[in-house]
Amino acid sequence: MDLSFAGKNGYGQKMAAENRLLLTRDFGLIWWSQVLSQVADGVSRLALLWFVYSVTGSALKTSIIGLLQTLSPILLGPLIGVTVDRLPKKAILIATDVARGILIGVIPCVLSIEVFTVDMLYVLVFLYGIATAMFVPIVAWSVAAAASTHGRYGSCPASAVQRPS
Repeated sequence: MDLSFAGKNGYGQKMAAENRLLLTRDFGLIWWSQVLSQVADGVSRLALLWFVYSVTGSALKTSIIGLLQTLSPILLGPLIGVTVDRLPKKAILIATDVARGILIGVIPCVLSIEVFTVDMLYVLVFLYGIATAMFVPIVAWSVAAAASTHGRYGSCPASAVQRPS
């Protein structure tokens, strides 16, 4: 049974050329790292909500954590996106990802401190949301840049993929 799609229009060849992008090293690294990152982000968001509810028993405080996780990127995203677009992208990508890791990593470390409060958690979650708002547009740029360096998706500006001298 032949399952090829190579009809008269060369659809099979076009599809094979598009799939090669998934096999490139740069794009593959970005893609797999983002899969892992998205899963970890989802788990940490759920864990924070569950933690606040289990500690406080308050649906209101749990909702505030959920709002801080969501609203800071939505409200500050447009301003941060324009600002980040003018800065060195690779440095911002690394710095914001490290900041996000530190902010999430600080939470279990400060839980043992007796002065830790839910208000402190609100601040950490808000800062994490700001770091995420900076991180997301840079990740989108990096995917477009990796794709365009392999001759695909010309929508990425040429200046975005030029290597610094």
